[in-house]
Amino acid sequence: MKKISISILALFVSMVAIAQKHDFDKEAFRQRMEQLKAEKVAFFTEKMSLDAETAQKFWPVYNEYEAEKMKNHKEFRDLMRTYWKGKQNDVAMTDKEYLDMADAMVNAKVQQAELDKRYHSKFKAILAPEQLVKYYRADEQFGREMIKRFKAEKEGRDR
Repeated sequence: MKKISISILALFVSMVAIAQKHDFDKEAFRQRMEQLKAEKVAFFTEKMSLDAETAQKFWPVYNEYEAEKMKNHKEFRDLMRTYWKGKQNDVAMTDKEYLDMADAMVNAKVQQAELDKRYHSKFKAILAPEQLVKYYRADEQFGREMIKRFKAEKEGRDR
């Protein structure tokens, strides 16, 4: 599930990067992101069998989780961008810099695991046990669906 979440995040980040690089219509991109968010809400709500009362409690907490996850990912992405820019410009790194980079990569994974654990407790307080398991399954399924869709869209553009 974590790999799929990371893949979705990577796809999202790629879309943002492409949009910026090719100077796409920002309004169209924003609308696309809003559409994907709405699809996600509908997908999760259906798969988790959320009633209105539970959904009203769940979605604000989930949105907080997503915002923190995106913040953590941005920090990690910035770290990796620094590394790759150095590599592209043939900037040599010292062993200490490599170790610092590796430590930062592991720390990013630890931070994500801590975030997952913290929000798992929050979700447990809101969702019934069956809904909690359905949430994790829905997250995995939605990720797979998005990967398939983005691959299909990319193949369509490449033709």
